[in-house]
Amino acid sequence: MTKQEFMSEVDLLEKRLRWWSLSFGQESFCEFCIGYFFDEEENKWKVFVHRDRSPHSIVLTTENEVEVYDKVLAIIREAIRQDEWLAQYGKEGRKGP
Repeated sequence: MTKQEFMSEVDLLEKRLRWWSLSFGQESFCEFCIGYFFDEEENKWKVFVHRDRSPHSIVLTTENEVEVYDKVLAIIREAIRQDEWLAQYGKEGRKGP
């Protein structure tokens, strides 16, 4: 996957994110943030997730930029799934599927 293909996919998915922000190219510590950056000291790509009131987590460290794109897209898709579940079931107090 090229960076252009990745960004096209992100553009489509980002519209469905309710609580999350995205940060590509630099590490961010804001709440509800998904992103990646290149760590020049280690010469590696890193994918991170920062949730509300949770520790900042580096979830992938790799030399392969394509791996980064795949991991970030998987995290975004899971965040959308959770957001949509909460939108449907969270307010009503019902249990989901």
